[in-house]
Amino acid sequence: MFFGAALLVPCPAGAARFTAPDLADDQRYFEADEGVVNLAWEAPEAVAFELQQSPDPEFPEAETRTRYQGTDPGSVVSGLPAGSHHFRIRAITTDGTPGEWSVPLEVRVEFMATGWVVTLLIIGAAIFLATLTAIITGHLRTRQAHAAS
Repeated sequence: MFFGAALLVPCPAGAARFTAPDLADDQRYFEADEGVVNLAWEAPEAVAFELQQSPDPEFPEAETRTRYQGTDPGSVVSGLPAGSHHFRIRAITTDGTPGEWSVPLEVRVEFMATGWVVTLLIIGAAIFLATLTAIITGHLRTRQAHAAS
C-alpha cells in the first residue's frame, strides 16, 4: 500500500531507517485518516528489529511502548486513536547488540467529523428508500397492467 522509495534522512552508518510510508525528503510526518499505517524499515547487517511508539517525540520511558520485536522488515499498526503518534526503529545485530534509534516518524491520525458521517448516512438512507419505493411502485404498476389486460 505505502511501500516505495526510502525516507531519506541522515542516519548513522548501520542504523535502521524507515522505508515506508513513502515520504518526500523534507517530510517527517504521515497522515493516516483511518488510524492505520503500514510501516517498513531496513538496516544493513540486522537480524531483528525493535519498533517503538510514543505520543511524545522525545520518547520518554513512561510513555513509550514497544509495538514490535522480530525479524520482519515491516509491520501494520492499526487502531490508532486520533492525534499524533511517533515511531522509531532500531536494528539488532547478530550478537544481540541494539543499534541506534532511527529518526522518529510522526503519524497524524484525524478521522472524518461525526457530523459529516451522520449527514452522509442520512443521504444514503434517503437514496435507498427512494430506490426501494421506485422498485416496489414499478412492480405493483406492472402487475396491475398485466392483470388488466
